[in-house]
Amino acid sequence: MIIKDMLSQYKAKEYFILDSHQEAMYLQDEEHRHNDKDMESYAYNTKKYNQLKEGSFVLFRRPSKWTEDGLFSIYGGGIIESIKPEDDNGNVKAIIKDGFYFDYPIKQGDYDLESYDWETRKKPGPGWKGFWINYGMNRIEAADFWWLIGDRTGYLVKSACNNNDEIEKENFSIFDNQNNLRAENKDYKKLYWDQITSYMEANDIEYNTDGPGKTLFFTITGLESALNYAGCRIVFDILGFTVYAYSECKPNLGALNEMLKYLHMANYGLTRGNFEYDLRDGEIRVKNRYDVYYYQKISEELIEDSINSTIEVLDQYGNGIVALSLGFSTAEDEIKKVEGEGEEEEEEEQHSFNPEGYTVIEEDIPF
Repeated sequence: MIIKDMLSQYKAKEYFILDSHQEAMYLQDEEHRHNDKDMESYAYNTKKYNQLKEGSFVLFRRPSKWTEDGLFSIYGGGIIESIKPEDDNGNVKAIIKDGFYFDYPIKQGDYDLESYDWETRKKPGPGWKGFWINYGMNRIEAADFWWLIGDRTGYLVKSACNNNDEIEKENFSIFDNQNNLRAENKDYKKLYWDQITSYMEANDIEYNTDGPGKTLFFTITGLESALNYAGCRIVFDILGFTVYAYSECKPNLGALNEMLKYLHMANYGLTRGNFEYDLRDGEIRVKNRYDVYYYQKISEELIEDSINSTIEVLDQYGNGIVALSLGFSTAEDEIKKVEGEGEEEEEEEQHSFNPEGYTVIEEDIPF
C-alpha cells in the first residue's frame, strides 16, 4: 500500500511527529504503565503540551535512547481521530485511526534524511541535538510531513477503538493480540523468524538452521556468474534481520590488494547493501540490513526482495571476484565491466547538461 494514497482521502488540520517508546513503558507494572499503544493511542499531558488536534496527521519516532543501535527511527503514523477528556491532572489520550507501519522505516543516518532542508526549523549542524523539542511532540510543516511520506509503502493496523486491540488479521496473521505479546514479553526474534520461515516453506526453499530465532542457511542456485558456490544466511536479532549472500575466495597475496580494491569500488557504487571480506577465511559477502519494529509484519514482498536483491549483487560482481582471485585482471577493468564506466555507448542523440535547466543536443552546441 502506498501511504500517501491512503492519507490523501482526508484533510489534515495539523502535522506532528510524536516520540514513542511505549513498548518499554507498557511492560512496567500497572501503576506506572504508560497508556501509549503503537498506532492506536497516544497519551500526553495538556499542561506540558496542548497543541495536538483531532484530524491531525502524525508520524511516530522511536528516540535514539530507546533503540538498540542508538539511532532514532520514524517507523509509522496515523490520524488523530479523537482526544478523550482530560483528567484532573491534565492527562489525556488521543485515539489513532488508520494507523500504519512503513515497510522501510526512516532511520537516522539515512543520506536523504540527513541532507534534507527542513521548513519547520533549521537542523542545528550535522547532529540532531536541539531539533526534537516540545515534550516529544513536534508540530511540523506540511511540506516536511509529505516529504517524509514520499512514495513510501506500508500496511494498515486497525485502531483499538474499533477493533478490540487486535491487529488486522489479513495483514498480520501471525500476531493475534498485541496486549498478550507485550505482557508476556515475547522474543521478537522468534516472531520474525516464524514469518520468514513460513515464506521459505511456502516457496519450497530448503534451509538449515542453528535453532529457532537464530540463523538460517540455504544454498544459492542458478547464478549467472562464474562463482562455483554461493550461499545465503539470514541472521535474526531483536530489531530485525540481516541477509548475507556469500562465497569463498582466497586470492594469493599478489591478487589480494586488487580484490580489496575491487570490493571497495563496488561499495562506492552500491545503493543498497555492501560488500565485506573476511581476511581469516576468505569469505566474501554482501550484507543487507532490515529493521523490523516490534509487531510490524514482514510482508512477502519484503522477504523476497531482501533475499533476491542481496543475491543479485553478489552475482552481478561475481565474475570480477573470480577473475581477480586468479590474478587475471585489475579492479578497474572489472568494475568497468559491471558498471560500464568509461565505456562508449552508441546513441542516436548525445545529450549534455545545460545550466538553464533543459537538455540540448550535442550537435547543436557551437563548440
